[in-house]
Parts: sequence; C-alpha cells; structure tokens
Amino acid sequence: MASSLQDTQAEERTVMDLFEAALMREAPCSGRVGKVRAAARPCVLNRGESAPLENGRDWLVFVAKGVGKLVSASESGRSPAPKIKSTVAETQIVGFCFPRDIVCLSRGPGAHLSFVATGPSTAVTLPVDSFLDAARGEAELVRGVLNRSLGEMERSRMRMMQMRLETPRARIAGFLAAMARRICGCSNGACRLALPMGRGDIAASLALTVEALENELKEMQYARILYVAGRSIDLTDVGALDRESRVNAALRSRRCGV
Repeated sequence: MASSLQDTQAEERTVMDLFEAALMREAPCSGRVGKVRAAARPCVLNRGESAPLENGRDWLVFVAKGVGKLVSASESGRSPAPKIKSTVAETQIVGFCFPRDIVCLSRGPGAHLSFVATGPSTAVTLPVDSFLDAARGEAELVRGVLNRSLGEMERSRMRMMQMRLETPRARIAGFLAAMARRICGCSNGACRLALPMGRGDIAASLALTVEALENELKEMQYARILYVAGRSIDLTDVGALDRESRVNAALRSRRCGV
C-alpha cells in the first residue's frame, strides 16, 4: 500500500515537473512559474475517465502523458465528480490532445467541454482565474500560455468548420494526415501510424457513423491508399492524403459560395 502511494506521488511529481518545463518554455525568465505550479493540480486518469473540472469556470489542461479527447457535452450529461468513469453524454468530439498540449476549456453557462482520457493518461488542471492571479505581472508568461492554449482550441474549431465542406473520404484523409504529423512527425511519403484512439472516437470526431468510417477505410484500402491492421494503419503517401483533403474542401467551398 505504501509502495503504491509512493509510486503515485512520484508520478504526480513527474507530471508537475513537465508542466513547469512547459511554462518555462513560454517564459524562460519568469519569476512566477513556481506560483503557477503551486496553484495547479495533477491528475492520473484511466481510459474513459474525465479530468476533474469544476463547472462554472474556465480551465487550463496540460497533457503530460497519453491522449485525451475534447468532448462537448449536453447539460444532462454533466458530471462534476472527479476521476470516475465518464458519464458525459458525448454529443461531439471536437478534437484530440497529445502530450505537451495545453488547452483552454470553457465550462461556463452555455459551454461545457471535458477532457476524457482515451487510455492511461496524466494531466495538470488549473482554473484560468487562478493562473492569472498566480502569473500576475508576468505578461510574457500569460500571453504565451493563453496564446498556446486558445490556439489549440481555435485549430479544433476551424477543423470542425472545414469538415462541413468535405466528403467523408476527405475528412478521413485529412484526419489521417494530421495524425501522421502529430504522432510520427511525417508529412510526406509512407508512414506506419499507430492510432491511440478507437474507431468509435474517430468516427465521432469526423461526424460519421462507425459503419461509414469502416466502409470508407475499406474503399481506401482497395485503392491501395492505405492498409489497415487493427489500430495500426500503413499510409502509402501522407502528402497525397493531405492534398486530397485540402482540394476537396476548396472545391466544395467554391460550389457552396463560401
């Protein structure tokens, strides 16, 4: 029992050290990083568990390890209880977060975003108002963290808007190209991609049914664009997938007069 507690405490210290390092990258000369660290809280999550975010506040979430999905939930699905199996009614997955990401999640009136782990994950949570208090007077730190966290959400928002102009196949192509860049650092040529999320989550993030996703993957495999083996996917040309997504969105945008 004591050993398990010590392991948990050691993991939480590691998580906080990673968070502090991320803050220092934004403001290397800041003298307020220690106070920001003291105001934050680490959390260790298993698959399907939500980060403990109190309603009525905006939150910063730093991902130390693992991958999480950003879920926009209905009022009836709200569950303020921390570190329990998520009871969130998943109306939409608006994006995924990876290690070293910092996102800003609103949980005020009319907005309810949650961070839900897709597998074993560790993260740091910090209310935005507590961050601003702890970082008071450090414009570089405040600007760096908020620009980074809000930028992540803006990219997710823009991606959701772009999807409205894409065919299902183009959505999948764009998603796979984006995952190849994030996970493997690959933007051209062949790539073996091990996805950290299941097909249900992928389909939900692309506004598709699981059946539609699987049918499109089969068609793409038949065309030798990719080869699927469980969660691993061999992509024959990441650049071509990215171009297919962009060209499709551009063509449909012109047709719709957007």
